[in-house]
Amino acid sequence: MLIYFALIVWAFLGGKLLHTQTDRHGKLLFTVVSAFLLVFTAGLRAKTVGCDTAQFVENCFGYAQKNGWGTLFQTGYEPGFMAFCKVLTAISPNPQILTFASSLLIYPIFCMFIHRNSTDVGKSLFFFLTLDGFATFLNVMRQAMAIAVLLFGVEIFLKRKKRLGFLGTVLIAFTLHKSALLGILFLGFRFVKCNVFTLLALAVSGIALAFGGNIVFRLVAKIFPAYGGYVGQEAFWHIGAGITFAVYASFVVLALTFSERRLRPLGKNPLFRMDAAEEALSKEYVLLCAACGVALSFAGVRYTMFLRLVYYFLPFIYLSAEYALNRAYQKVPVLAPWIELFAYAGAFTYFTFLHLVRPEWYAIVPYSFFF
Repeated sequence: MLIYFALIVWAFLGGKLLHTQTDRHGKLLFTVVSAFLLVFTAGLRAKTVGCDTAQFVENCFGYAQKNGWGTLFQTGYEPGFMAFCKVLTAISPNPQILTFASSLLIYPIFCMFIHRNSTDVGKSLFFFLTLDGFATFLNVMRQAMAIAVLLFGVEIFLKRKKRLGFLGTVLIAFTLHKSALLGILFLGFRFVKCNVFTLLALAVSGIALAFGGNIVFRLVAKIFPAYGGYVGQEAFWHIGAGITFAVYASFVVLALTFSERRLRPLGKNPLFRMDAAEEALSKEYVLLCAACGVALSFAGVRYTMFLRLVYYFLPFIYLSAEYALNRAYQKVPVLAPWIELFAYAGAFTYFTFLHLVRPEWYAIVPYSFFF
């Protein structure tokens, strides 16, 4: 577990020492080093690190190694991921290449995304490491790859209003994990106002999913029969998922409380604006996506499968946390240091909780190097 703590220390101290909030060169250096550290840590991990890693190594990479292209797409796994594995087998028979190549796709894109959209990448990375982000990406490799593709699509296409190009990235992400169809919401939120009515609608949707999850599972199973196993699952209140919801919700509520302007049903929500010398997502858009993630996390309190959908919105939750703390210094400068201290301590306590309790498959898995 020491390597996780080392990364957290780097995020905290590195961000402070390099002045990532005010120095462009320090911010870039921090981002590049962070991407390298994340790729190194995730890419060289053993197959026991990550709840599904061993399964992907044996059932996907191993299958692709032994079989030709003709039967490659009969495994039940998404065709894009199986093709990814097949290409890797032609490069090296060592299964370690799967974790390394997937990490090389995931973490540079994630770091690029927070670099371009965060005013303090040190804070954003700290919350990524402590609020279950890095551990989640280790656990769900296919989905993490799909998330990276969607974030790339947001940066390259959606910010430039190239909607067809973004839909293309959604389809590519879909071939890695079917749940990536949720990425269409990123486009939909482009035309939605971030106001009280929108937030209330998201809250009601989260409550409806929490009490009607099996209805959703039945509808999904009709389209994708492979998900039929989730139909009829027993719903009960998960304490660990409840704590996750409370943590995510607290940061989004804090960000909304300290937002630059009051939430009003006026005008179209701008997708991007110029922030310093870089093109950054508007805070309204980030908060809207983060609020959607919070609504899904509430549904995950009863049906933990919904937590897998929350993952697509985690980057926006981390950005909203960083935004909330930065705005606190402008709104309540006397209380801001205490709010920041409480946020850091709370996030680290949450990380420790996941390490000790390890609730189901969204746990923090003990680390070890190499297969």
